Amino acid sequence: MKKNEFLINSFSNIQDLIKFFEQKANILLVIYGIVFTSFVTLTNSLRWVGITDEMTIIQNLKAICLFLLSVSIGVLLVVQLYILIFNVIKPNKARHYKNGSKSLFYYSHIAEMEKEDFLKEVLKKNEAEYDKEVAEQVYEVSKIAEKKESYYSLLAIMLFYTFIFMMTMLLLKHL
Repeated sequence: MKKNEFLINSFSNIQDLIKFFEQKANILLVIYGIVFTSFVTLTNSLRWVGITDEMTIIQNLKAICLFLLSVSIGVLLVVQLYILIFNVIKPNKARHYKNGSKSLFYYSHIAEMEKEDFLKEVLKKNEAEYDKEVAEQVYEVSKIAEKKESYYSLLAIMLFYTFIFMMTMLLLKHL
């Protein structure tokens, strides 16, 4: 396999991986919709008590725990949605190019150029320079994929805790 074929294949594979993370993120959005609906239904079915209500110590503890769990779940859901929307779904810009350098393989750099300047740059580059451009872009998309994967892993952990908190809340409600 030639070097440029290897680089193009690597780039394509990493781009596919990023698409896969984004598809999983869209599935997570559906799951969060279900979780949020369940959370709202659960909290609407609770009897929220006031300070003047006559309750036993156990009932007070139960009410405090339910309130703290509700707040925790609400905060967890908001944080998870923020991470999902702004760090996984939102397109990432390249961050590892030197200031002022322009890549003929990166869409944002191409969009900043005039058409004639872009065509001149394409025609004047040799094969080694193209290999370097592709290699730089492979590095960029690898960093983007790594970032999306780490955020996706964090979301999976946070979603697990959200389910645990909701199950605990459900159990407390029925005690």
